[in-house]
Amino acid sequence: MRPPKGYSPNTSRVAADSTGFPVAIGERDFLDFSHTATYFKYFGDSSPNYLKTAIWKGIVSNLKLDIIEELIKAIKGTVLFRRDRSNSRIVICKMACHKNGPQMAAEITIQKSKSVTIYFYSTKIDYAKDHIENVIIPRLNKIIEPYTTQPEESNLVNISFCMHSMEGANIMSRQLLCPSWEEIRGNYPYNDTQIDSLFKLENPDRHGKFIFWHGSPGVGKSFLIRAAIQKWKMHVRCMYIVDPENFFNNANYMQEILLHRPEDADEDDDMYAVYDDEEYNESPEGSKFRLLIIEDGLNNLLTETRNEREGAVSRFLNLTDGILGQGLRLVFLVTSNEKINKIDDAFLRKGRCLQELEFPEFNEADAKTWLKTQDKKFWNKLPTKTQPQGIQTYSLADLYSSVTFNDFDLSKKSKETKVGFL
Repeated sequence: MRPPKGYSPNTSRVAADSTGFPVAIGERDFLDFSHTATYFKYFGDSSPNYLKTAIWKGIVSNLKLDIIEELIKAIKGTVLFRRDRSNSRIVICKMACHKNGPQMAAEITIQKSKSVTIYFYSTKIDYAKDHIENVIIPRLNKIIEPYTTQPEESNLVNISFCMHSMEGANIMSRQLLCPSWEEIRGNYPYNDTQIDSLFKLENPDRHGKFIFWHGSPGVGKSFLIRAAIQKWKMHVRCMYIVDPENFFNNANYMQEILLHRPEDADEDDDMYAVYDDEEYNESPEGSKFRLLIIEDGLNNLLTETRNEREGAVSRFLNLTDGILGQGLRLVFLVTSNEKINKIDDAFLRKGRCLQELEFPEFNEADAKTWLKTQDKKFWNKLPTKTQPQGIQTYSLADLYSSVTFNDFDLSKKSKETKVGFL
């Protein structure tokens, strides 16, 4: 995390264009200027040094924004600047110090249900840094840690389900239990390297807008989607499109989903912001991209589809680098249960396609290896499959069925029960 921009006492801001005429300053510009001016005024001719950023993530929903008053009290601060919004607060405080001590300041930012971030500055590094790490941070931990997510909740992820109705987009949210990539990595021996590379991207939307996964039913695509959500959960808002046909063919429905602002999104939500290259790559604290999951949707993106539904395909492409998509941090994860011969080249263009991956079934040797990792006694318990002559293959669902036991067979008829007393 880098310190906020513009805190050097030598920095100035001129509200004029190249011709010298004054330009309009919006409310947001004014607030930004006031925020920076606070540091100039407090530190005066002294040069403040950025010391440390303390971040508490995984904040649960019962965090009150009023906790900021407790934090100010804990650092023995005096408020110099305050900005309050419905879902976020920012305060700049001068910190009490002994008579001959250095000037110290703290900037506290709270985003409800997201994070607490505090930047520390001082005119002297050594004393102030030691004081912050050994006195201030432990004091703040006691206040904030009760609000952080407990370990047992770490695999719970919020996801919104979207469906078209007579009134428009119907969006309902719920928590979903998702496995970690580390837990299920062994299920994808043929693609683990590519998946690893994808999941290591903190800002995947910086590298492309479309992820295409395809393969026969049962190879683990849906399971992997849940792992992706879990892997990116600190950086993503997930939306599952229940009815892909309506999404592609109904412009109003598509627009409602893309411009939908969740209830817990504050005015500074970076999902709606446009960055320059330097800022974008820094992944600002609290920023989130939007992951739209469309299962069985690749048939809408094939070459032959464009001849039939040119408008729908063009509209979808416009979401990536057209006018409609500007300012929206979007990644589409689209899957198919069929073998894909030809995705429209327009979607595979560099800068648009983040990943295109086929998921094969296990060959016999790898299937036995997988079974052995579950339990050595299963190594030769391959499921019986009727397939055309050739190499025998097994889906992940086939293998899981081999290690799952049922104590009864629902296909058997029950014994005839005679009338009478037992």
